[in-house]
Amino acid sequence: MVDDTRTPEQGEETAESRGFSRRGFLAGAAGLTGVALSGAFSGVPALAASTRATSPGSTYAHWFLELNGVIVGQPHSVQGGEGVAEVVHEPPGPDGVVRKHLGELTYPDIVLRVGLNLGSSFYTWVSTLFNHSAFEASGAVIATDYDYKVKRRLEFGNAIVREVTFPALSAASTDTVFMTVSIAPQFTQRVPATGTVFKASTKPTPWLAGNFAASFGSLPFAKISKIDPFSARRVSADGTGRGLTLANVDFSELGVTLNGDVPQWNQFYERFVIQGNNSEEDEIGTGSIKFLAPNLSKVLAAIDLRQIGIFSLAPDGPEPVTGTRTKAGLYVEDARFHVNAVDA
Repeated sequence: MVDDTRTPEQGEETAESRGFSRRGFLAGAAGLTGVALSGAFSGVPALAASTRATSPGSTYAHWFLELNGVIVGQPHSVQGGEGVAEVVHEPPGPDGVVRKHLGELTYPDIVLRVGLNLGSSFYTWVSTLFNHSAFEASGAVIATDYDYKVKRRLEFGNAIVREVTFPALSAASTDTVFMTVSIAPQFTQRVPATGTVFKASTKPTPWLAGNFAASFGSLPFAKISKIDPFSARRVSADGTGRGLTLANVDFSELGVTLNGDVPQWNQFYERFVIQGNNSEEDEIGTGSIKFLAPNLSKVLAAIDLRQIGIFSLAPDGPEPVTGTRTKAGLYVEDARFHVNAVDA
């Protein structure tokens, strides 16, 4: 597999002192997939009509993402990012009126739903979350009409990747899936919408919910039929999102559905949970979730899991169930995310 992370120096910087230079990102992104926006986009394949903007009442047809002056591809959808001011309520006056004024201006996260077909510089940026480090990036989200004429441009500055959520997977599904990437900008601004962004003619490789492979140490994996959504997010030392320490990353618990009899999983659960043999040495050291191309041989991307434990194992679904189906609850302490070369 191609490791596209290009890990920056780790640190304990806080959100209040996000003083890292963007030079690191620019250096890491130089030479990676993408082209500068100069009236045309041809570096990354465009998605089909499913990339139409999904904002309520929107007349937009397509979204594009620009990082540091370079178009890196088409998100499936974009939400958030517009500045929001706090409304401060003053004590009631003698006339009984509660007067109000604006307080702090904040910028909500920009939430992108994306596939695996954007430029590699985007996934390099995303991987900084999993590497417990951070690069700031500036750029824009761009909305166009059906003729790819720019109708909206929202620029953002000094943004970090705050959270990533991978989609639910099911061996029986043929649905197209997307990951959700939340980026936290220090500021955003609307700018005049001008120009045209042209799509490329190459059709990207689809990312399907049923095309995956998973492994958890030496436990049998052939009977894994479903995997629940899995997230990584930056947190502060006390687990909240306020004053987050950029190196601190927490991973959600992971639900795995198994079909048929799973004696080795039962043994692991009995030993780890019931008998209490659950030290770090008793955890599963490594595992992986691989996202596969339609031919089921090419790996589009993968999550490498580290230090895995089990906390629950029970029948899945109402009783009695036709056939045996078991749901395992796993925790994951750390992970890395890798994307192979995208279609060009």
